[in-house]
Amino acid sequence: MDNRNAPVSLALGIDIGGSHITAGIVDLVQKKIMEGSVVRQLVNRHAPAEEILGIWADTINGRLRHCEHQAANIGFAMPGPFDYTNGICLIKGFDKYESLYGMNIRNELSARTGVPAEHFSFRNDADAFLEGELFGGAGQGCSRALGLTLGTGLGSCLYVHGEITNAGLNVLPFKDGMAEEYLSTRWFVKAFQQHSGKQVNGVKELVEMYYDNDDVARQVFEEFSANFGNLLNHCLRIFEVEVIIIGGNISNVFPLFIDQVQKQLSVQANGPVIKQAMLGEQAAMLGAALRENRATVLNRDTVDTI
Repeated sequence: MDNRNAPVSLALGIDIGGSHITAGIVDLVQKKIMEGSVVRQLVNRHAPAEEILGIWADTINGRLRHCEHQAANIGFAMPGPFDYTNGICLIKGFDKYESLYGMNIRNELSARTGVPAEHFSFRNDADAFLEGELFGGAGQGCSRALGLTLGTGLGSCLYVHGEITNAGLNVLPFKDGMAEEYLSTRWFVKAFQQHSGKQVNGVKELVEMYYDNDDVARQVFEEFSANFGNLLNHCLRIFEVEVIIIGGNISNVFPLFIDQVQKQLSVQANGPVIKQAMLGEQAAMLGAALRENRATVLNRDTVDTI
């Protein structure tokens, strides 16, 4: 299928998480995701490449049928390391998608969907998240913002007067390792096992235990708050921003840690506001789709064009 002559009013926005693919059809004129167009499929991040790529391709094909193949471009919000220009996966040593290492994802998906390779674009998932929130969420009207995504890994990016750059906080030296090792889903699982000798599947299970007044679950959240507070104090020292926007799956339980985090922060006059992201996974899908079609659709009055 060659959709190069399709209208540019629609695009597919795709968010690749550590355990899922979420895809939606973005209306580039209305600048929003079309109602009823979003699907979410679970993906085993340790599966063979053929299984992972098969699920991704099936998701794309399903969304193209849904919009009658009128989406001209397909934008991916991808975790790193990744060669975003050439579409090559470089993920290794991050407990996810290692079977895709070295593969040209653009060409692989083109072969499985019939969409010309040049119609696939890729950008860092944290960058896409922040652009989506700047465009239609918690960062509207801001000219300087820091975006943090807390989930399978730690994503971070900085927006300053029209440009988004990788903040690189995932590999920041932190305690006995890197910041991502202490601010991710796998840290929650590891910490709970160390304290209790028991295993949990993820943060959602720990949240249920927290509300059941499980002492170990509450201890784990207190330790996470301390870790996150340390990271944010570092951010306050080196970044001059108006707002810090917290996204990712762990941000869904924002109320369980933000008060403790705030208490640890250095008091600063006119310091940045810390906000929970508003758009969820839709932020990354919007940012991914807008990346390829920015010149056509972006028309901000208060924020410079990226």
